Amino acid sequence: MRLRYKKWAKPYLHTHQEIAITNLEEQKEQIINILAQPNLFLEIGGGRGDFIVKLSQKNLDKIFVMVEKNENAAAVAARKVVEAELTNVYVIVSDVFHLIPFIKDETIAGIFLNFSDPWPKARHEKRRLTYDLALKEYRRILSNGGKVALKTDNPDFYTYSLAKFREYNWVIENNSYNYRGFAEFDAETEYEAKFRAEGKPICRLVARKGENTYAIN
Repeated sequence: MRLRYKKWAKPYLHTHQEIAITNLEEQKEQIINILAQPNLFLEIGGGRGDFIVKLSQKNLDKIFVMVEKNENAAAVAARKVVEAELTNVYVIVSDVFHLIPFIKDETIAGIFLNFSDPWPKARHEKRRLTYDLALKEYRRILSNGGKVALKTDNPDFYTYSLAKFREYNWVIENNSYNYRGFAEFDAETEYEAKFRAEGKPICRLVARKGENTYAIN
């Protein structure tokens, strides 16, 4: 995602620290309190926040944490959260793998991966959000029966991700190379609306963690 520099972004995030986390160490106690809440869902790479705002508005009984490392995008998302007067959404400005150590085992109800960077070159495989070690961490933090929902416009990344989930014994509950957008617990992202208007197929899967078969230390 490429966004122009927004001069107002940093001040806005600091003004709204009730919902925005910009420094993991300085706001550690706040993060711990957020992550201790029940019925908590995590979106990794939330961009401008369209998805998380729409989904949280339909599910006010659930808590949503959006992680986005681009400060400008995170500020746009935070502003949407504030303007919608939502009290069940938090925006964390960080790489998700810096946040994950703060998350206790089996405390996340679900994870959303929406239009993640596919990192198509083989030498960048370890950066993919469905690489082996990423899936291992998702398994650790997801509660019993917890799920990962993935959407992408990149069929190669989708096929790769589907194979990875199957390799590590995740249960594939939904699998579509032409998702129409009708799932109940879902919302349309900005990219999704754009691609769908262009007639570009959207791939989507929902994977539930099964028996742990990881041999990775």
